Formats: sequence, structure tokens, C-alpha cells
Amino acid sequence: ATYFFGTATLSDSSGTIQPEVTTSFIEGIWQGTVTITKTGTTSIKANYLDKLGTSNPFPVSGAPLARFEIATITTQTAGIEFNLTIRAKDQFGNTADGFTGTATLTDITNTLILHPSSFIPFTNGLWQGTVTITKSGTTAITATYQDRAGTSNQFYVSPAQLDYFKFASITTQIVAKPFQITITAYDGYGNVADYTGSAQLSSPQGIYPQTTTPFLDGIWQGTVTIGNVGTTTITANAGTKTGTSNAFAVIPSELANIVIIPSMAT
Repeated sequence: ATYFFGTATLSDSSGTIQPEVTTSFIEGIWQGTVTITKTGTTSIKANYLDKLGTSNPFPVSGAPLARFEIATITTQTAGIEFNLTIRAKDQFGNTADGFTGTATLTDITNTLILHPSSFIPFTNGLWQGTVTITKSGTTAITATYQDRAGTSNQFYVSPAQLDYFKFASITTQIVAKPFQITITAYDGYGNVADYTGSAQLSSPQGIYPQTTTPFLDGIWQGTVTIGNVGTTTITANAGTKTGTSNAFAVIPSELANIVIIPSMAT
């Protein structure tokens, strides 16, 4: 129809075609450029009043990498591997299925370990693997490739199980006089453990009490008494987990009085 000089409405299966209306046809022909921003198989329809034409189906691939999207991460435990899924995304939010590079992974605590240590390239814009974070607290993971990046949701890393005890420094004490000590429970990565059990106390010079009350958030503070004079230490045990204080002196108590015994000489 070489006499057609009107315009046509354009649409496609994804609903993202631009422009949605052509400029005027010239002698029944329109040539122009269109953009479709959603990936997948689609086709284009041209419509003018009740007249319609449809193209062949054709695939739309993702545009180049614009950012990374990391699947939601829930609470994790220090030192325990967990699964991680990362998608390469184009500027329109599609999977950048042409991206087959690698990304650098970091986290806020700077303790992220990748398994295996060498990053496996993305496949069709997707990477799935396992990582470990060894420092407890709130963190987030960032994936970076050149100037493209993406950061996960913030999530919490819980401490691992009790591995050892550590005492706050103890200074010189007086025999049989109560004094305060602080013991902290740690996991194997140097985080304060969520330990709520008790510990057995021992000392070469004798100690009371010999069992702590329960720890609170991995910390125990309480008073103890050493029964004999000398240089000593205090050890805390919970099964096979242990910790020993610094060596400190236990000195005699202050002189209370002097008793003079009269001579019995004649």
C-alpha cells in the first residue's frame, strides 16, 4: 500500500518496546530503530486501526554488565561455609547472560574466605559458590568487577562455639581476701562466644569458689579468694576448653596486732 502515509502503534510481548508509535510511513514503508529492554523471546506487532501485522519471534539477550545482585543472606555462623548466589545484571535489570568474567568478593569485616580460593567464572551471568566469614557481627558482601559492583543485604554472623577462656589481668592480691576477676569466653576465631554455661576454677594456692555462676553473653565477673600465700595463677575449665590467667602474687594480710608474752625468768 504505497499510498499509506500514516503511523502505526508498536507493541511487543515483553511490553517494553520504545518507541510505541512510528513516525509517518513513506510510500507504505517505515524504517526506524526500536529498543526492547526485557530479555526473552518476543515479537513485534504493528497496528493501525483494525489493521495488524506481527513479526517473527526473536530472542532478546541481556545487555552488558551494569551491576551485581546478591541473593538474600540470612544469619550465619563464624567459620561455617554458606552458599552464595550472585547474578550479573544489565542496566535494565535483566540477567547479563553474556557475562562470563570473575568478580572480587569482600565483606565489611575483611575476613571473607572464598571456597575454593580461586573464583570460578560466571556462567550465563550466574555464579553460585560457598564462602566463610570468621568475624562475628553485622556485615555485608560486595562483588566487584572493574567499576561494576553490587552489595548484599546486611546480615549477622554469630560467634562459633566456645574454644577457650581468657582472663583480664590480675594484680597482686591479699591472701584470704575476696577480689574480682573477669573471664571471657572466645571462639576459635577470636570472637566473644555466646557462652552461657559455667566454668570450673582451680589454682595451685587453692581458690574459692571452685565453680562460677553462668556466663552472661560470654563473660563472667565475680569474686574469688585465694587460700595461700605465693605466686599463683587461676585456670578456668569447661570440659576440654580451658584458659589460664597471668601469674600474680598473693601476699600475707596486714599485721593486725602484736602480742607480747611476759618472760617467766626468775
